[in-house]
Amino acid sequence: MTRVLPLVVLVGLTVTCAEQPAADTEHGGIEIVAAFATASPTSQSSAAYFTIRNSADRPDTLLALSVLGGRAQLHTIVVREGRTSMRHVEHLPIAPGLEIRLVPGGYHVMLTELAAPLTVGDTVELSAIFASADTLTVRAPVLTYSQVVERLDSENGRNP
Repeated sequence: MTRVLPLVVLVGLTVTCAEQPAADTEHGGIEIVAAFATASPTSQSSAAYFTIRNSADRPDTLLALSVLGGRAQLHTIVVREGRTSMRHVEHLPIAPGLEIRLVPGGYHVMLTELAAPLTVGDTVELSAIFASADTLTVRAPVLTYSQVVERLDSENGRNP
């Protein structure tokens, strides 16, 4: 089990076999919508994506994500000298009125050391811990990578 800062509580991410849409979650002006995870049928690692909206009149900060029987960390993609790599992000500030999209090629949640691979049709329960909004939990359907990209584009009005 990983060590956790006193302010950050280890929160579970569980996998169930159910085809249900992502449940949108809101508390204290922070809202998580359009959550999806990618299938990983041959690996105990995967990625999850969603949008965080702050409609409050004050900033908030995403402090942590976690996985029961595994690990969940916020990462971003960094390009240096033509080389692309992932970098762990400790905290993600969210200004009032701001919307932050976790997408392939940008901020995303890396799910590692999972108890079992994720397959299309599973549902992943993601929990995110915020400084002010406390803990928000959202159900993310597991889709193929191309389905995730299509859904994320559709949520943003990029697809008809």
